[in-house]
Amino acid sequence: MRSFRINPERVFTIFSSIFLFVAFYSSLHLKLRVATFIPSQTVVSVIHAVSFVISLVILFYPAIYLQVIVLLAESVLTTMTGYMPLGIFLFYAIIILMFAKGQLKQKPFASVCPIVIIHIAAIISTYKQSWHFVALGLSSTLFYGAFFYLIYDILKAKLSCYLPSNSMNNTVIKEKIGEALHLSDYNLSERQTNFVLDNLHENCSYKDLSEKYFVSLSTVKKEFSEIFRIFDVKKLEELHILLLQYQVSR
Repeated sequence: MRSFRINPERVFTIFSSIFLFVAFYSSLHLKLRVATFIPSQTVVSVIHAVSFVISLVILFYPAIYLQVIVLLAESVLTTMTGYMPLGIFLFYAIIILMFAKGQLKQKPFASVCPIVIIHIAAIISTYKQSWHFVALGLSSTLFYGAFFYLIYDILKAKLSCYLPSNSMNNTVIKEKIGEALHLSDYNLSERQTNFVLDNLHENCSYKDLSEKYFVSLSTVKKEFSEIFRIFDVKKLEELHILLLQYQVSR
């Protein structure tokens, strides 16, 4: 019997919804902490409520643009209501999420620039409290950015050595890393396509696939031998690592 596997993105969305509901409920009983361009606590409650509803939609329709809308709205709101560290974290959560999902491959500057401008405007709007507060927000943003870039650089250097050479120097796949890869372009059968997608997205083993599709273990291995030949890899782990670098679909 196939073992239960957690979907990290769904877990993230569930806890995001819980956080947004708590934020909405709390906003009904709190007063504005700082003076900004937000006219009243009612506006805060409405934004939290709308973000919560969108997060519920994301549970069933996980679209990146909806995730960006929620994160951006909450980033601006928390920054302008006295929770600037959280606002800055949410700002970088947007950038990291877009980067991880390959949204910055095409025209990265055009994609990020509006978000950066909105973030800076949100920080400047807190000048009514103090210009020192604005300076702290801007300097904190630079610090967070430098820190995340440092971590990225360290991880990139450390993890690259663990990638098999076949995965790093593969000449079969013509798409660039991070781009969409359609399995139909590589003449895989329907069964082979299902096997690849289940292994990639659900981490199914040979045994899992055998039980799910009611075929023998030897049949699964035979199909993967052909898949390995097509993608010029030697084993399942190499195929998995290779395809993780792309946005794989049918």
